[in-house]
Amino acid sequence: MRQSAFIANAVQMVLTVMLLMLSAQLFGQSPSDAPLPLSQLQIHDEFLQPYFPDGLFIAFNPTLATVLQHPIEDATFREPGDPLTTRLLETRIAPHDDDRYVIDFSPGGSLDPTFLISRDDGHALQEIGQVFGLNLTIPGDGYLYVSGHTNTTFNQRRKFAIHEDTLIEIPQPLYYVGLETHVKDILVIYTDLSCVTPLAELPQGTTITVIANTDNYYLIKTPNDLLGWVQLDVGQDDTLIEGLFYFGD
Repeated sequence: MRQSAFIANAVQMVLTVMLLMLSAQLFGQSPSDAPLPLSQLQIHDEFLQPYFPDGLFIAFNPTLATVLQHPIEDATFREPGDPLTTRLLETRIAPHDDDRYVIDFSPGGSLDPTFLISRDDGHALQEIGQVFGLNLTIPGDGYLYVSGHTNTTFNQRRKFAIHEDTLIEIPQPLYYVGLETHVKDILVIYTDLSCVTPLAELPQGTTITVIANTDNYYLIKTPNDLLGWVQLDVGQDDTLIEGLFYFGD
């Protein structure tokens, strides 16, 4: 009985990892590869450029959106002293949805790029929510997709829906990481999330792949294809794994 449960859990884990890899491929599509003919608007911000040299953008369905791209000072979410916000575009999120949403972008007060979503009711803008991220994609399927490592240790891909004027993240069993890297010091990985029973000890310099993440736990693939978990303090500025970003102000 115990063996059957173990096999079932192992199969579930493998299927989850496969789904995460498929999800990463979808998120990684450029607008030209996506099933819908998306347009891309680059976000130019002199304050952020030195810190995010790969650039920031919003991808959208041009049949549903109108590009605005002008600075505003009266942004709903703007705090006193924050850099100016840019009004990027107005869009519907699906062909059958008559609601129109305004998408603003703020560089944030401490290198926290943020997309701000409001609904235009015809008289005023109703605050819906905000998400941290470097890239926002609104393909016209009724959802919003955010990626980037703002306030995260890796390029986190998230999916959002709007329900009753509230921005809601669609839960995932794990976040896909997909980072091929190496360990900077001895790293012990464990058999499960309790991080009690060691699976392997990896010497400094060992090549690894960080497969997935949940909270401050990371699923690691070793050079001989073992999968194990490690718990990392995501607030530290020098993690044991090369390529994970500092998380914090």
